[in-house]
Amino acid sequence: MTCLNCDGELHEQVVDFSTEVKGQQVVFSMSGLVCAACGYHTVRGEEMAEYMRRAADVYRAQNNLLTSDEIRLRRKSLGMNQEQFAAHLGVGVASVKRWEWGQIQDKALDNLIRIRTSVDDAKANYWLVSEMMQSLAIASLLEADSLVPEVVYYPKKTEVWQTTANLASPAEHLRVDTAYAS
Repeated sequence: MTCLNCDGELHEQVVDFSTEVKGQQVVFSMSGLVCAACGYHTVRGEEMAEYMRRAADVYRAQNNLLTSDEIRLRRKSLGMNQEQFAAHLGVGVASVKRWEWGQIQDKALDNLIRIRTSVDDAKANYWLVSEMMQSLAIASLLEADSLVPEVVYYPKKTEVWQTTANLASPAEHLRVDTAYAS
């Protein structure tokens, strides 16, 4: 092949490619064509899909997203084809095919894939959500607005109690005032 820059001869060799993906610089190596005269380098047309996949996978690795190979491995470890995997995730089969061929999934879909394909990731998510729920429950107990008056009637006396929907037992109710009926 002939170089597009200087008409020199292109030779096949492993090349360190540097490109930009989603505004971020990525560097990776793969087989390419290099001009000995001017240093121009490129890939064959039939290798362009692989070039794009590798660039996307470097970006994914830099941003803590599953790579195309990792997604494929998780799907195969569940014994699923692409159609079954898509149904398992609740997405279209075209999405699974695109992810495995290099299109970058967003963080939300990456989290979905992780949770639906790994017991460890599902457990980590469970504990994260549990901690968040517990923090919210404690915060709501501390807010004065969360207290709802409850009136308990006794013969000849009325007691007003404060309670919240989150309290586990009546023993946790706080007595606020006692008024005797006349």
